[in-house]
Amino acid sequence: MKFVQYRTSSQFQQLSDRGSEIRTNNEYSSRGGRDGYRKLDQEMTGKWERRDGLWLEQQMGLDRELKNPACKKASELIMEYNTQESQGTFESVGTNDVLSQALSRPEHKGRVRGQSKFVKPSQYFNLSRSSKKDNEVQSMRREIEELKALVRGLCANRDVEPSVDPKNVP
Repeated sequence: MKFVQYRTSSQFQQLSDRGSEIRTNNEYSSRGGRDGYRKLDQEMTGKWERRDGLWLEQQMGLDRELKNPACKKASELIMEYNTQESQGTFESVGTNDVLSQALSRPEHKGRVRGQSKFVKPSQYFNLSRSSKKDNEVQSMRREIEELKALVRGLCANRDVEPSVDPKNVP
């Protein structure tokens, strides 16, 4: 009896309306139901090795179609990035992987999109604080090497010696 009274109260109606409004603002709405990714992962055992596949599976309706235009665009980007990754032209490092790039959103702190709610980023991505910093340092070193090569190329095209030897730059 208390349940029925609460569900028919104006307090619950306001809360429900607010929740509905928040849900309509979601660009990518989950279709997983109560058990979410955990149940889907159990049903699809072995089909998807990565979270981008599970995320796509979760976005599909019963007719196996992506209805949401944002999901369709993300699906195309996921396929493109997976192809680039297999060719070696795209590198996914830690939380900056195919799914995060396709959705153009960084991963939330404390949870992993496309996995059940009990999976922590440190577990899934196998990153400690020091390895995250190491990835950032490696990325910066690659960028520095690319810039050095660019300077060398520009100087060679103009037959000019660089005022600072790029080899001696730390």
